[in-house]
Amino acid sequence: MIVTSENYFDLETNREYFGSTQYKNFRQCEAKAMATLSGEYVMPMTDALMMGKYLDAWNNGNLDEFRARHPELISSKGPTMGQLKANYRKINDVIEFIEKDAKLMEALSGEKQRIFSGEMFGTKWKVAVDSYFKRAIMQGRIVDLKYIKELFGRFWEQDQDGIGTWVGVFQHWGYWDQISIYPAIEQIDQRPGETVNIDVDGQMQEFPDWYEPFIVPISKQDPPDKDVISFETPGYSYHQFIEQKLSVIESYMPRILAVKSGKVEPKRCETCDYCRATKVLTGTTHYTKYDI
Repeated sequence: MIVTSENYFDLETNREYFGSTQYKNFRQCEAKAMATLSGEYVMPMTDALMMGKYLDAWNNGNLDEFRARHPELISSKGPTMGQLKANYRKINDVIEFIEKDAKLMEALSGEKQRIFSGEMFGTKWKVAVDSYFKRAIMQGRIVDLKYIKELFGRFWEQDQDGIGTWVGVFQHWGYWDQISIYPAIEQIDQRPGETVNIDVDGQMQEFPDWYEPFIVPISKQDPPDKDVISFETPGYSYHQFIEQKLSVIESYMPRILAVKSGKVEPKRCETCDYCRATKVLTGTTHYTKYDI
């Protein structure tokens, strides 16, 4: 199967290809991830999710088409006829907020929704890049636009082995992993086998020829917060960041592939919306489970 913009989100495509969201889903709850792939579970379309899709449509340059496909967003009567309904109107203010910032607009000025695919860690992967800058005069770049609740905050995160820790917003939502997967798959698709030499602690080290990643987060606060996040610092290349994240992802893939193929029974997290909806009580729980 060839991945296109038309079939990118189809169930059949997701069954054949991994993506950063699917990887994150398996890490958070294997049972929910499998229910999603089978079609048993469908993520509810909330106002917040719809506004995120609206922002993506604006960034991709197909906002008129998106509005035509979603007439439920548009008021059909009264003085606001033809305008966004009140509960969605905020997203136009967010777009205006972005358009006033030259640095944000520069970061988002690349080729839109460029799709790449390739094999990594024993399976097929697909990615769709929000803003893609093919190498010309400067280093190639991969930019991901995020519309999130806030840029700062902490989450208590407990994996399916019961190990818990506090993490930041971007790690909690899997964005550090996602922004590492994107350049890895782009490189496999576009420049397979090509490498670059990077100075690591005074010694040249060989890395795959990964494009430089950036995240552009816009918060849902009023007024919004914003940033352009890079991963290159003196003494620590973004190549090292990507390598470290990919090594962690690789360590989890044998288990995830075994679950996805049906060889291993998926674990339930017992806290997500899918697990709550399908939970069956079989006894009592000791109170210490709820003392974090």
